[in-house]
Amino acid sequence: MGESRHELADHPAERSTAAGAYRALPVLLFSVLLLFLALSRVVGFTPCWSGVCETALRHESRIAALVTRQAPDAAAIEEARSRSQAILRSRPADAAALGRLAALEAASTAGLSQAALNYLVRSYEVAPLGPDVSPWRMQFAFDHWSELPPELRQKVMIELGALFPRHGWALRDMPNRISDPSGRLAAALAFDSHRREAVLRTRRRHDGGG
Repeated sequence: MGESRHELADHPAERSTAAGAYRALPVLLFSVLLLFLALSRVVGFTPCWSGVCETALRHESRIAALVTRQAPDAAAIEEARSRSQAILRSRPADAAALGRLAALEAASTAGLSQAALNYLVRSYEVAPLGPDVSPWRMQFAFDHWSELPPELRQKVMIELGALFPRHGWALRDMPNRISDPSGRLAAALAFDSHRREAVLRTRRRHDGGG
């Protein structure tokens, strides 16, 4: 080791090259990550962030398309239900799979059946604040607001309150997409309340800083 340091000291060009390589390493790693994410989009692969499995995310958009059709495809719904149930057999606390099953059951029965309600309740029990499933799950809950029991409505509002400070801008159009009139009104009032609170927090920080 002593000889290596001595040799580098005698060769400043080599020492400079080594230091440059170390400095370039983070940039190289970041570039590789960006390339991986770009290729992921091309081939349809979704990385498994925050404990959300790739298989569940891959089918999320398909589920949404199924349950919003005027005449849902019974065979496709049954296939999606089987896949979500298979996920639950290996991961019983998968909130995303539970939420999808709630939506699929509701689509099959043209309303929030007891089975659909049980899946939704269980989804909130295992992941009350999401956050990965929150936007779609809250949309579904507000779409069936008039059918939800009061205790589940409270959980939805708590989830929205937890998510809004950091993701309120991304959720801003949710009230306009809600089909249930009572859910649309409840969401609009909640969003207005959270926006006012955000403005007040900003003013307090500004006044405190001044």
